[in-house]
Amino acid sequence: MNLTQVITLVLPILILVIMLGLGLNLAISDFNRVLKEPRSILIALACQSFLLTFIAFLLCKLTMAPPPLAIGMMLLAASPGGPSSNIFSHLAGGDVAFNLSLTAANSLLSILTLPAAVWITTLTFANEAVRLPLPVQTLLETLLIVLLPVAIGMSVKAKYPAIANRLVKPIKTLSVIALFSVVIATVFSERAVLTSSFTQIGGLVVTFNLISLSVGIFLPLWLQVPRAQAISIGFEIGIHNAALAMYIATTHFKELTYALPATAYSVSMYLTSFIAVITIRKFMSPAP
Repeated sequence: MNLTQVITLVLPILILVIMLGLGLNLAISDFNRVLKEPRSILIALACQSFLLTFIAFLLCKLTMAPPPLAIGMMLLAASPGGPSSNIFSHLAGGDVAFNLSLTAANSLLSILTLPAAVWITTLTFANEAVRLPLPVQTLLETLLIVLLPVAIGMSVKAKYPAIANRLVKPIKTLSVIALFSVVIATVFSERAVLTSSFTQIGGLVVTFNLISLSVGIFLPLWLQVPRAQAISIGFEIGIHNAALAMYIATTHFKELTYALPATAYSVSMYLTSFIAVITIRKFMSPAP
């Protein structure tokens, strides 16, 4: 078993454990509060489904990206937030209950918006409209990985609050170590492929990643969304589900080139997100 296979096997387990830890901090009342404030969720969904896909489209046009790379880039832009978005949001002081609600809403909405984005993109860049089957199963599996361990953690907190309080800090420490280890292992195991993909599309991917994080945080703040929710939106729309984009690229288009943007992004988004967490904790003081 090589390092890539180990990462593929271990990462979902780590995410399950970390999401369990997030659940230890939550109660049903946290989600009730979020549902009473739909404005922030609507702003986040508008940024994800329309604004960021449009920005990605403009970047592909401005850089004159070849059709396979442009289509792969749009696949990535239209993909919902990945499970890691909740973890980084937690580390940066975001609203975790809001983040989880947003992940669920974003994933369900993308069942419709992802095929629509692919149809428009292939028609524009390849002069041939491609109809993408609805990725229902993959998205539901993602939701299961995110929501089930959170529900278990919430149950532990409700029944055994003392145990939950003791576990919160160790699991948060584990999340930082685990994510950092995954970044290092991914860079090392995929160094040949990543060198190739960054040479072709690295600048575009990193630019899009930074714009996603910045728009996701500062636009909601400008619209007077609470600080913690703005941080959650930033990571939700700044960390796309690269695994879903790679899956669609390799199974539907059956050519590795279409997956290069997601491959490059899978590394850059961890690095930029770590920098974002450090920056937020240092310069964005919590609201009084």
